[in-house]
Amino acid sequence: MRGYKIVRFYIEKKSASKGYRPVYDEMIANIKNGEADGFIVHKYDRSFRNDEDEYEIKQLIAQGYDVLSANEDFDFDKAYGRLMFDITG
Repeated sequence: MRGYKIVRFYIEKKSASKGYRPVYDEMIANIKNGEADGFIVHKYDRSFRNDEDEYEIKQLIAQGYDVLSANEDFDFDKAYGRLMFDITG
């Protein structure tokens, strides 16, 4: 990998398409509190199924947090990577 240290695993059982996900919300809060520099998801399209989550993730990326996928490699520093994220999201 890229030298990242995994500090905690989160397993969310609620669907992203349904809205409120307590484990996901806890993870985002912990990142914003400085407990981690980002997070890794299985696949982007399975993680951000509503507009609010997608907007929040884009804000985290813009603020310099790492948002990675175990199965996709989008370079958010390049237009093509951001476009692919928008298409899959």
